[in-house]
Amino acid sequence: PDDRARVAAASARGVESGTPEAIAFRTAGLDGSARYVMMQGAFLLGDRGSPVRAVRTCIDVSASREASESRQRSELVLSALERLAHVGTWSYDIHTGVAEWNAGMYVIFGVDEALSIEAFFEMIHPDDAEWARPQLMGVGTIDEETVVTVRIVRPDGAVRTVLLRTGALGASGDGGRRVVGVALDITERAVLEQQLQQARKMEALGRLAGGIAHDFNNLLTAIRGNAELLIDYPDDREAINDIIEAAVQATSLTRQLLAFSRRRTLRTGAVELDDVVARAISLVKRVIGEDVRVFFTPGAPGAWVPTDAAQVHQVLLNIAANARDAMAGGGDFRLWTGVGVGPDGEERVRLCGRDSG
Repeated sequence: PDDRARVAAASARGVESGTPEAIAFRTAGLDGSARYVMMQGAFLLGDRGSPVRAVRTCIDVSASREASESRQRSELVLSALERLAHVGTWSYDIHTGVAEWNAGMYVIFGVDEALSIEAFFEMIHPDDAEWARPQLMGVGTIDEETVVTVRIVRPDGAVRTVLLRTGALGASGDGGRRVVGVALDITERAVLEQQLQQARKMEALGRLAGGIAHDFNNLLTAIRGNAELLIDYPDDREAINDIIEAAVQATSLTRQLLAFSRRRTLRTGAVELDDVVARAISLVKRVIGEDVRVFFTPGAPGAWVPTDAAQVHQVLLNIAANARDAMAGGGDFRLWTGVGVGPDGEERVRLCGRDSG
């Protein structure tokens, strides 16, 4: 019933124009089911050339229509999944040179239209293009597959890392008439992998630092012990005191190395912040370089902090390293301490740093 008016209107237009229209409509079966029918026809003309009879054929197109609708639904689902997964798909006809891209490829490559195969390879980073092209286009059979990771340079200059997986379509043995592939932007994953590799390197360096610190500490123990035995001989007491002081400072260095390697149990006592920072200034100066002047203004006299001195030194070294990177041409690096009130109303001790970079 919903299609009757549309069919009647089409029939009337056909009579008026002399050319019957092909029209698809639904029919209602006795069992209540609906079938799709395609009606086509022609007019038989009388002596005066006007239509006197209509001859029509009806074809049940329910199966093909259902298949077409199912295919459209599948394409919509596939397109939505590709969009959610940020996956690009592409194909290239070897004989015609025509390339087809989905919307995901435009996003990944930062372009508004599908590129020719030559323009596609021109976007690959120069350091990767020479070896990537033969691998991507070298697939020869349907079962063969190539996976490469390349860098691309977008039109805006951004460099992205893309995983490309390609294969061949076509009759088996003819080399395939079409190369198809998928693209996945893995830039963020590549960055995380680099960070993981760096973390592993730092872990190995920490283990090495821990081992060196233990061996170094054993030597220092012997040096300091023997120097303390010599303190009772007054002939050269100043030199002996210098040896002991150097051993004490070197012992502090081993604590920092062990803290860096995470193999040393932190002391749970309290330290006087101004004193700890003042004793670390010489180490900070060595780290930050001769072209940077270091200033320290103590502002928390008598303030004790529940922490470990080696950890405070490590914080200072990290701040100093960042300041050094910010002042490539030299400058001033200032440290100061102070006492204030935190958001909870409790008294807080603060350690501050500022560079002129």
